Amino acid sequence: MPKKEENIGDCVDPDRVCAAWSEPDADVLDVPTLLNRCMGKEPLARRLLDKFLEQSGADLEQLGVAVGAGDWEEAKSILHRIKGAASNLSAQEIRGLAAAGHGADLSRHPDPVALVRGLEGALHRLDARSREWNLESR
Repeated sequence: MPKKEENIGDCVDPDRVCAAWSEPDADVLDVPTLLNRCMGKEPLARRLLDKFLEQSGADLEQLGVAVGAGDWEEAKSILHRIKGAASNLSAQEIRGLAAAGHGADLSRHPDPVALVRGLEGALHRLDARSREWNLESR
Protein backbone atom coordinates (compact mmCIF):
# COMPACT_ATOMS: atom_id res chain seq x y z
CA MET A 1 0.00 0.00 0.00
CA PRO A 2 1.43 3.42 -0.85
CA LYS A 3 2.20 5.97 1.79
CA LYS A 4 -0.75 8.21 2.64
CA GLU A 5 0.82 11.34 1.14
CA GLU A 6 1.16 9.68 -2.28
CA ASN A 7 -1.62 10.12 -4.78
CA ILE A 8 -2.15 9.95 -8.50
CA GLY A 9 -0.98 13.54 -8.87
CA ASP A 10 2.42 12.50 -7.50
CA CYS A 11 3.15 10.57 -10.70
CA VAL A 12 5.62 12.84 -12.44
CA ASP A 13 6.24 10.68 -15.51
CA PRO A 14 3.03 10.12 -17.53
CA ASP A 15 4.48 6.81 -18.78
CA ARG A 16 4.81 5.57 -15.21
CA VAL A 17 1.73 4.26 -13.48
CA CYS A 18 1.90 5.27 -9.85
CA ALA A 19 1.73 2.69 -7.07
CA ALA A 20 -1.02 4.81 -5.54
CA TRP A 21 -3.72 3.35 -7.81
CA SER A 22 -5.51 1.85 -4.86
CA GLU A 23 -5.38 4.98 -2.68
CA PRO A 24 -8.91 6.38 -2.24
CA ASP A 25 -7.93 10.07 -2.07
CA ALA A 26 -10.49 11.32 -4.56
CA ASP A 27 -14.19 11.53 -3.86
CA VAL A 28 -15.88 8.22 -4.40
CA LEU A 29 -19.09 9.91 -5.57
CA ASP A 30 -19.92 13.59 -5.72
CA VAL A 31 -23.70 13.33 -5.28
CA PRO A 32 -24.48 17.08 -5.56
CA THR A 33 -22.62 17.33 -8.87
CA LEU A 34 -24.26 14.16 -10.17
CA LEU A 35 -27.70 15.50 -9.25
CA ASN A 36 -26.87 18.81 -10.91
CA ARG A 37 -25.90 16.98 -14.10
CA CYS A 38 -29.23 15.14 -13.94
CA MET A 39 -31.11 18.44 -13.46
CA GLY A 40 -32.07 17.41 -9.93
CA LYS A 41 -33.79 14.21 -11.07
CA GLU A 42 -32.70 11.76 -8.39
CA PRO A 43 -34.36 8.69 -9.97
CA LEU A 44 -32.43 9.38 -13.18
CA ALA A 45 -29.16 9.79 -11.27
CA ARG A 46 -29.75 6.49 -9.46
CA ARG A 47 -30.55 4.64 -12.69
CA LEU A 48 -27.41 5.99 -14.35
CA LEU A 49 -25.31 5.06 -11.33
CA ASP A 50 -26.79 1.55 -11.20
CA LYS A 51 -26.11 1.08 -14.92
CA PHE A 52 -22.54 2.30 -14.46
CA LEU A 53 -21.94 -0.13 -11.60
CA GLU A 54 -23.30 -2.99 -13.71
CA GLN A 55 -21.32 -2.07 -16.83
CA SER A 56 -18.11 -1.35 -14.92
CA GLY A 57 -18.11 -4.85 -13.47
CA ALA A 58 -18.12 -6.25 -17.00
CA ASP A 59 -15.53 -3.70 -18.12
CA LEU A 60 -13.19 -4.67 -15.29
CA GLU A 61 -13.46 -8.34 -16.25
CA GLN A 62 -12.52 -7.42 -19.83
CA LEU A 63 -9.71 -5.20 -18.55
CA GLY A 64 -8.31 -8.07 -16.49
CA VAL A 65 -8.34 -10.33 -19.55
CA ALA A 66 -6.68 -7.66 -21.73
CA VAL A 67 -3.97 -6.94 -19.14
CA GLY A 68 -3.38 -10.66 -18.61
CA ALA A 69 -2.94 -11.15 -22.35
CA GLY A 70 -0.74 -8.08 -22.73
CA ASP A 71 -3.28 -6.47 -25.08
CA TRP A 72 -2.40 -2.90 -24.16
CA GLU A 73 -4.48 -1.25 -26.89
CA GLU A 74 -7.61 -3.06 -25.70
CA ALA A 75 -6.76 -2.17 -22.09
CA LYS A 76 -6.42 1.51 -23.02
CA SER A 77 -9.75 1.41 -24.89
CA ILE A 78 -11.51 -0.06 -21.84
CA LEU A 79 -9.83 2.44 -19.51
CA HIS A 80 -10.93 5.30 -21.78
CA ARG A 81 -14.54 4.07 -21.63
CA ILE A 82 -14.43 3.72 -17.83
CA LYS A 83 -12.80 7.15 -17.46
CA GLY A 84 -15.49 8.89 -19.52
CA ALA A 85 -18.43 7.20 -17.85
CA ALA A 86 -17.01 7.78 -14.36
CA SER A 87 -16.41 11.43 -15.17
CA ASN A 88 -20.00 11.89 -16.32
CA LEU A 89 -21.25 10.36 -13.05
CA SER A 90 -18.89 12.36 -10.81
CA ALA A 91 -17.22 9.14 -9.62
CA GLN A 92 -13.90 10.92 -9.24
CA GLU A 93 -11.86 8.13 -7.66
CA ILE A 94 -12.61 5.73 -10.53
CA ARG A 95 -12.12 8.50 -13.09
CA GLY A 96 -8.70 9.30 -11.64
CA LEU A 97 -7.55 5.70 -11.58
CA ALA A 98 -8.75 5.03 -15.12
CA ALA A 99 -7.12 8.25 -16.33
CA ALA A 100 -3.81 7.29 -14.71
CA GLY A 101 -3.86 3.91 -16.44
CA HIS A 102 -5.08 5.32 -19.75
CA GLY A 103 -2.25 7.87 -19.78
CA ALA A 104 0.46 5.36 -18.89
CA ASP A 105 2.54 2.92 -20.91
CA LEU A 106 1.17 -0.20 -19.24
CA SER A 107 3.50 -2.45 -21.21
CA ARG A 108 6.47 -0.99 -19.29
CA HIS A 109 4.90 -1.03 -15.85
CA PRO A 110 6.12 -3.83 -13.55
CA ASP A 111 2.62 -4.62 -12.22
CA PRO A 112 -0.25 -3.48 -14.45
CA VAL A 113 -2.53 -5.91 -12.62
CA ALA A 114 -2.36 -3.46 -9.71
CA LEU A 115 -4.48 -1.08 -11.79
CA VAL A 116 -7.20 -3.69 -12.17
CA ARG A 117 -7.13 -4.39 -8.42
CA GLY A 118 -7.23 -0.67 -7.65
CA LEU A 119 -10.22 -0.15 -9.92
CA GLU A 120 -11.99 -3.16 -8.39
CA GLY A 121 -11.52 -1.64 -4.93
CA ALA A 122 -12.78 1.73 -6.13
CA LEU A 123 -15.82 0.09 -7.71
CA HIS A 124 -16.62 -1.63 -4.41
CA ARG A 125 -16.32 1.71 -2.58
CA LEU A 126 -18.62 3.34 -5.15
CA ASP A 127 -21.15 0.54 -4.73
CA ALA A 128 -21.03 0.99 -0.95
CA ARG A 129 -21.45 4.77 -1.33
CA SER A 130 -24.41 4.20 -3.65
CA ARG A 131 -26.04 1.99 -1.01
CA GLU A 132 -25.39 4.64 1.67
CA TRP A 133 -27.01 7.25 -0.57
CA ASN A 134 -30.07 5.00 -0.93
CA LEU A 135 -30.33 4.72 2.88
CA GLU A 136 -29.82 8.47 3.38
CA SER A 137 -32.69 9.26 1.03
CA ARG A 138 -35.27 7.18 2.89
